[in-house]
Amino acid sequence: MSKEKERLILHMVYDEAELASVDDQERPDFAIRRHDGSTRFGVEVTELYDTNSDARAAHHPSYITELLGGGEHMHRDDVRGLPLCTTTVTDPDGNVKATNVPCIIRELPPLIDTFRRLSKAIQRKDRSRDDDYGRGLTHVNLVVLDGTARPLTLSDEYRTRDVLIPELQRTLVETNFREVFFVTKIGQNRRVVIPRRMLFLLSSWYTFLGALDSCEDSTTVLEEQQIPPLFVAFMQRSGVDVRLVSTVEPDARAALFGSSDLTFSPEKGLTIRDHGDTPLPATLPADVSLLRLLGDGFETHYRAFSGDATVVTALAYNAKIKRSESQRPVADTNPKPDAATRNNARPVDAEEGST
Repeated sequence: MSKEKERLILHMVYDEAELASVDDQERPDFAIRRHDGSTRFGVEVTELYDTNSDARAAHHPSYITELLGGGEHMHRDDVRGLPLCTTTVTDPDGNVKATNVPCIIRELPPLIDTFRRLSKAIQRKDRSRDDDYGRGLTHVNLVVLDGTARPLTLSDEYRTRDVLIPELQRTLVETNFREVFFVTKIGQNRRVVIPRRMLFLLSSWYTFLGALDSCEDSTTVLEEQQIPPLFVAFMQRSGVDVRLVSTVEPDARAALFGSSDLTFSPEKGLTIRDHGDTPLPATLPADVSLLRLLGDGFETHYRAFSGDATVVTALAYNAKIKRSESQRPVADTNPKPDAATRNNARPVDAEEGST
């Protein structure tokens, strides 16, 4: 991926006007300093496609046009990935308007495959980190551009169980990236950014509350201020690095995961704080003694409840796309391989269809 495209993807998440400096690197791709900060953080950028054929088509905007015009496939895998055929075009009344029109028709993979590939893409980026990765940076975030051929959902709301499959949940728990931003489309072609670790925290919170409310073994009446510390203790016992932190309210506590924390009060309801790339609040010790309030059968109930729980949310914010950029395709300026090298062209990624 060219640096020009990496920067274009970066600025879908980060407003250029808010950044004091953006330095090109390779491990990670960018080192960034905000106007209001003296330290630097890092951002890694990657893309996600249904297939390597789709990735090549995205990186070479004239590829599909040339194929339909009689050109050759760039790679032998594209014969199957971008299958050429002809069709007949008719009007609504069935009158033939054109015959032998070249086209590419194929079945799209199910949406769940997108999230499996997303999980593997995050894991692959994590594996590339060594002791020198991100040296001198406070933390590193990952930005993933969804290059697949369909929107995540046809409305602005979606069910977390549809987009947080178990494999992806485990990856989000284990990743070393502070936040994973997924740039995708929802609704009527609305390009948005979904902070995936924040989404996991939100979904886990509501699932925990739902399990508490429906567990017959738990007869203890909890006070509101007990719930965040209890949630943190339960998540830590489950192997998830959710931390207890203080809030601006006296004696109130919040559950922190990645860059975000959440808390609840009767007056304000649920509050999510996005710390962005600023220093995180100090961690407080979790009170594991609170787990006794859950009752003996809660953990078994929670596992059963979480398998069927449905949390619906509209957690997403509009991607920051400049008008001039939104009017032209997102594509690399890399030259197209000549005919002699097409069948030996290296796939973008043999497993993931990502870069």
